[in-house]
Amino acid sequence: MSEEEEYEEVEEEVEEVVEEVIEDEEVEEEEEQEEEGPEDIYDKSKETRDPEKKKKLYNDCLKLEAAGKKGEWGFKARKGLIKLSIAKKDWEGVVKDYQELLTYTKAEVPKPVIERIFTKLLERLSNTEGFPNLMQLLQTTIGAFSESRNDRMIFKTTIRLANLYFSEGNYEETEARCNDIVRSCTLPDGRDDPTKGSQLVETYALLLQVYDVTNKRRKMKDIYERVSKVKNAIVHPRISGIIKEIGGKMYMHDRQFAQAQEEFFDAFNHFNKTGSPRRVTCLKYNILASMLSGSSVNPMSAPETRVYRTDGDVMALTMLIEAFQDRDIPRFMATLRNPEQKKRIMGDPLVKEHVDDLLKDIRVAKIKELIVPFSSVRLAYLAEETMCEPKDVELLCAMLITDGEIDGKIDQIEGVVYLEGKKEGQEKMNAIKMIASEIHDRGRRIMFRG
Repeated sequence: MSEEEEYEEVEEEVEEVVEEVIEDEEVEEEEEQEEEGPEDIYDKSKETRDPEKKKKLYNDCLKLEAAGKKGEWGFKARKGLIKLSIAKKDWEGVVKDYQELLTYTKAEVPKPVIERIFTKLLERLSNTEGFPNLMQLLQTTIGAFSESRNDRMIFKTTIRLANLYFSEGNYEETEARCNDIVRSCTLPDGRDDPTKGSQLVETYALLLQVYDVTNKRRKMKDIYERVSKVKNAIVHPRISGIIKEIGGKMYMHDRQFAQAQEEFFDAFNHFNKTGSPRRVTCLKYNILASMLSGSSVNPMSAPETRVYRTDGDVMALTMLIEAFQDRDIPRFMATLRNPEQKKRIMGDPLVKEHVDDLLKDIRVAKIKELIVPFSSVRLAYLAEETMCEPKDVELLCAMLITDGEIDGKIDQIEGVVYLEGKKEGQEKMNAIKMIASEIHDRGRRIMFRG
């Protein structure tokens, strides 16, 4: 055999070996693909960041699942497709895949996995700007979980739907959804189910907000009393803050300012734990209630409140309370008249509602302070010192006399307040001085006689 023939024979043998190796690899790949299940494909999807590759792997996973029963990996693959559609703002794709996802609520998927994924998805969709189908999906979700009798998810979705209605100003639907939850948490005898305390507290907190906005005071008081009696509840600080804030507003309307101050301070602390911007609002209300209650303690002296002294809204109320406690009416009025401070103070409806009360209280306190050394005082003098009209200061003095806080009478013609108690006291003092002087004189005469 020539060298050329030998070379060709060796070349053929090499080609045959290569072909055999290739065939073996193809067989192995086919076997691997045959053995690869939905879980393996889903795991591969987590190894790539390419959206198109992820989408293909998710669909491959669903194709494999289609041959058998629906399970956990198909459920997760469908969830992955929804997340890809959210990223592309493909709302039609989101709705389509979400509807498919709901069919897994009756499939062989662990309940904790279903609850966790649906909770996260709904949270994400709720915070997705421009998503137009949230209400539709929430309503459909409630129906699906009602069929699978998952009470936990029915509550979570219903309270989310109720909050959505509230944010859109649909208070009638908000109240209706909340009442649905309350009924589901009520025992046959009408008592609250003690095993559902946390659900009740969150629902009552939302109802309190509805009644606060719609000014339904009687219903608000009823719910506040009910939520105060709920036991065995694990309550998020944000929910506790809402309840305490509205409780403070309720006491403010009833003019129970000391109780309102306590509620607002508790609300501030709860919101402070979560970093909620409502903490600043409740701190403002706490300062307001402190002034109206006549407390001599400045709320801004507490360690937890000092850090907010430089906040614009808080600073305006801080300037007011410092002037109020010093009975410094010119400084108090200057704060109210300052354009920037006035905007911050009057921009809050609750604060604005009570500014007149603050003016009355600081003027009354100043009048009581001014009349101390006198047995009579002109209304014009009091009006000048309290920076109000003579007719207004006359009304304040009349109120003080009627309430028994000062003993006196008003001469409207002369424009003078006569302080009866002071006159009587002065006469007694003059009599004592005369007796003391007479004793002193007699003592001196006796000494000189001796």
